[in-house]
Order: sequence, then C-alpha cells, then structure tokens
Amino acid sequence: SGLMVVEIVCCRVADVVAARQAGAHRVELCSAIELGGLTPSYGLTVDALEVGLPILAMIRPRGAGFLYDNSDFQVMKADVLALSALPIAGFVTGALLADGRLDLVRMAELRALAPDFDWVCHRAFDAVPDPFAALDQLVELDFTRVLTSGQRPRATDSVDLIRALVSHASDRIEVL
Repeated sequence: SGLMVVEIVCCRVADVVAARQAGAHRVELCSAIELGGLTPSYGLTVDALEVGLPILAMIRPRGAGFLYDNSDFQVMKADVLALSALPIAGFVTGALLADGRLDLVRMAELRALAPDFDWVCHRAFDAVPDPFAALDQLVELDFTRVLTSGQRPRATDSVDLIRALVSHASDRIEVL
C-alpha cells in the first residue's frame, strides 16, 4: 500500500501530544531515550493513553545491550503483566542470546503473557548475525513488526539491506 505510517518515539505526555498534533499514527512509549529507551512507568502510560493515539510500550528493563539475566527477565514479565491491563496497542521488545541471535524462548514467553496485543521487535534486531533468519524467527513468534535501521546507525546507510528484508518479509511481517 502507498500509505505512510508515522510512528514516533515519545518519553513524555507532552511528546505524545506533539506527535498527535504532527499527524503521527501511533506512539512507541519509553523512558530514558538517552539509554536507547527503557520501559515507561505505569503512570506515564496511563497519562499517555489519554491523548488518544495507539500506544506501544517498550519492554526493556535497563540499558547496556539486550542480553538479560533471570532477574532482568522477571522484571520484563511483571511489566508486561502490569501494562497489559491497560488499553495499549502492544509492546516493543527484544532479547538476545550471548551469540547475538534472538532469544526465542524468552521472547515467546513474553508474548504468551499478552497474546492479544501487537508485538514488535525493536532494534535488538540490528545486532543479530543473520537478519534474514531472525526475520523468519519473528514470523514464527507471530510478531507484528520489526523496527530496523538495517543494522546501521541510520536507515539511509542501509537502503539495500532494508529493501531485501522488506522483500523477504513479504506480507508475513511488517518492516518499519
């Protein structure tokens, strides 16, 4: 489709209001953007929903990569359970194994806690060794979308890879 969907990362309610005024279609809500985005608080999420745009909540308990220990993962599960009680549109998350591949077991476990929501893989995807295999794995996990800049700091530096990923995704998963 020729439709351009605008999704904006927001960290404050004022950002969500500005995103709505600018014509955004949905919001990825997080805190601590200086750390790459962490899980938003419950209060921030409640207030952001009042603005009226679809909200996707980041599930990321800390900065410094995407390899999580068991205590990190318990926090992630508790956050999914708490935020899934709200009328949000979905969750943005990702977890990696020590070798850089997607942690499919943990990602599936998170998704199973809130099956009726959109699930989006964030830029942990840009750290995987084989993005085409990872894309297939996200389809298997029934993720809705993947956010990517084509494994480079800026998407404009990786147009060919992104084009190939969109082609590989076909209509199975959205590449944003």
